[in-house]
Amino acid sequence: MIRASAPLEITEERLQLLSGMAVFGALEPDTLRFLLSRAQVVSVPAGGYFVQQDEEGDAAYALEHGKVVFIKHFEGQDYRMRILRAGECFGEMALIGLFPRSGSVRAMADSQAIRISYNVLCDLYDLDPRQYTTIVMNMARDLSRRLRDSDDRLVRYLAAQRRRAPR
Repeated sequence: MIRASAPLEITEERLQLLSGMAVFGALEPDTLRFLLSRAQVVSVPAGGYFVQQDEEGDAAYALEHGKVVFIKHFEGQDYRMRILRAGECFGEMALIGLFPRSGSVRAMADSQAIRISYNVLCDLYDLDPRQYTTIVMNMARDLSRRLRDSDDRLVRYLAAQRRRAPR
């Protein structure tokens, strides 16, 4: 069961958490305060889901506490793709690509995340297009890094398959 709160309290710890994340790096403190003032805290117990594959994505999440696993469901099987810990972000692909969620995010322990919606980012664009652009570029860089990592893992897998194949 997901529990979302009213607007969250802006604390120094939350400002530091966001400023230390790749997606929110290089943002001005006032921009971080703006985002937090419009964000929500979402708490999910161990075994619960923050997001589910194929649902409409309308927010990104900054993991504040806990540990989650990103899962892809394919041909009746669940595949654990990666584990995220406090200080990492998930869900931003849905904000850039405007596609359904590419996977599910399940809490491995009781977890809490800061939810920043698409509408909040649109409000930031209206307020400060440069800071909005910084976030979008940061998201693109982070997604590019993940794509590069996935490409490297795929090549290692294919090379291992080739070595195992009978000649």
